[in-house]
Amino acid sequence: MQTKHVITLMLCISILFGCTKEHPKETIIENQSQQKKVSNKQIANHLSDVAQSVPGVNEALVTIIGSYAIVGIDVESQLDSSRVGTIKYSVTEALRKDPHGKTAVVIADPDITTRIQQMNNNMREGDPMQAIIDEVSSIVGRTMPLFPKKEPTVHERQEKEMTPSEEQDLRNIQKKHSHENE
Repeated sequence: MQTKHVITLMLCISILFGCTKEHPKETIIENQSQQKKVSNKQIANHLSDVAQSVPGVNEALVTIIGSYAIVGIDVESQLDSSRVGTIKYSVTEALRKDPHGKTAVVIADPDITTRIQQMNNNMREGDPMQAIIDEVSSIVGRTMPLFPKKEPTVHERQEKEMTPSEEQDLRNIQKKHSHENE
C-alpha cells in the first residue's frame, strides 16, 4: 500500500512540475518579444502615427532624444487657440497611454514644428549631437511656461527682518572685523 502512495505522490509531483516548467518558457518568449530592440526612427514613426490618429492633426513630426520625444503637430491654420489647445491635449493624452510617449512634449507652434523637421534632417545628415541638443534646449526653453516669482507675504518679510538685538550683534561683529583688518 505504501508503494501505491509513493507512486501516486511521484506522479502528482511530476505532473505539477511538468506543467509549471512550460509556463516560464512562454513567459520568456513573451518577454523577449516585448524587449525587442526598437530604433529611435521606429519609435518616432510610431509616435507620429499615434499623434496623427487624433482628429484635427494633419501631420506630426517627432524627434527622439534619449528617452524623450518632441512631437510637433500641424493643425489647420484657421483654428482658434482654444481648439488648438484641445487638440494638443488630446495628442498628449494619446501619447501618454503609449509606453514610448510617456515623456513626450507636444508642440503645436508651426515655427517650432518646422525646426523639428530641420532637426530630423540634420540628424539624418550626421550633424553633431551637441548641436541637436542645443536646438532641443532652445525649443523646450521657448515652449515651457514661465511662472512669476512668488512675492513674499507680509509675515515672510517680517521673519526676514532683523530684530534690534540682531542688528546690534551684526554691528558689533562688523566693528570687530574692521578693527582686525586695520
